[in-house]
Order: sequence, then structure tokens, then C-alpha cells
Amino acid sequence: MIVVGDKMQKIVFFGDSVTEAHRHIKNVEDLGQGFVFSLQNMYKNINFYNKGIGGQRVKDLLMRVDQDVIALNPDVCFIWIGVNDAWLPYLLGFESTFDTFSKDYHTLINHIKKSNQGTKVVLIKPYVLPIGQVTLDILKDVEKFRSYVDHVAAGKDLDVIDIKDDIEKQLVLMPAEHLFYDGIHPTPKGYQVITEVLGRYLEGQII
Repeated sequence: MIVVGDKMQKIVFFGDSVTEAHRHIKNVEDLGQGFVFSLQNMYKNINFYNKGIGGQRVKDLLMRVDQDVIALNPDVCFIWIGVNDAWLPYLLGFESTFDTFSKDYHTLINHIKKSNQGTKVVLIKPYVLPIGQVTLDILKDVEKFRSYVDHVAAGKDLDVIDIKDDIEKQLVLMPAEHLFYDGIHPTPKGYQVITEVLGRYLEGQII
């Protein structure tokens, strides 16, 4: 549980462009224009940190985890990564990176838990829609990563968040492009849905 008392709780969102949401990376106080910004407005008694950087893969998170997570010693660290591991190989013409993804993902979680034993790690499953540059091959690789996140979470007894059901409910009401510009990056409506999913999780955890 996230205990909110005299001490301001710290929550880090660690990931790629979906988390970054156009934040100014050099301004540590900038939360971007996505779900991190919205959550901060909803929960004034929690300090949120946006540590998303566009275009990054798991290996990139490993390179900066000490500075962006360990040094902050957060109460909770949400990890949302995997889409770039799936689609960049097709964009740049190199082999699929599932083996590297799984190894680095496992290493990343272990490093956070070992370095900051009081930090609760929560995993968010990568998600894309089959529009724009998201081909069926990319979709298939993302599904592998999604399954691996479930596997790791079960083995390490970690919470997992999945936006899939909530997004698919909206797809009944509107075109996919109203939720994700290119299958990867959320629109304002997409970010609203993501905020609602994360808000429900936080409501269930805050005491």
C-alpha cells in the first residue's frame, strides 16, 4: 500500500515517450503533457516524477536507472517499457530483441529492488494498436513482451497494470486514431484513458 501521512510519498514513472509526453527533459520539474501531469493534479499529497525519454528501450533504462530511480529512492516505481524494443528493429533493420529485452528487463527490476528495498515496483504492460507504422509483426512481438511482463510479475510477486481492456472499450465508441496517433503515441483522449486506469490503481493503494 502507498501510505500517505506526514511524509510526502514519491512515485516515479520510468519509461519511454508514452511516459515522457513532451516534457522538457532538462527541467526536472516538468511532468509533460500526459498522465503524469494529470495524476499530479489529482493527488496533491504525492510527489510524481516523470522519467520518460522518447525512443528508449530497456537497455537505455538500465543505463540511467541509478540517476533517475535509485537516487530518488521513491516509494513506488512504475516501469512502462517495451514498445521500442518491439518496433525499432523493424524500423532500423536489425533483428528482433526479445532475448535482450527479457534479460535486461529482469536485470532492471532486480537492480531497483536490491538497491532500494523499500521501493514498490509496479509493471505496466506495453501496448500498441495495429494502425500507422504498427505492423502485424510488431504487434506479435509486443504480445511476446506483454506475456513476459506477466511472467516476471508472477515470479517476483509484482503488481501489473494493463490499459488494454479500457482502450478496447473506447474502440467501440471511436476510431483507433482518436486514441493513438500512430498506434504507439496516445492522443489527449488516449492519455485520459491511461490516467483513469492508473488513478484506479492508486485509489486502491492509497491509505
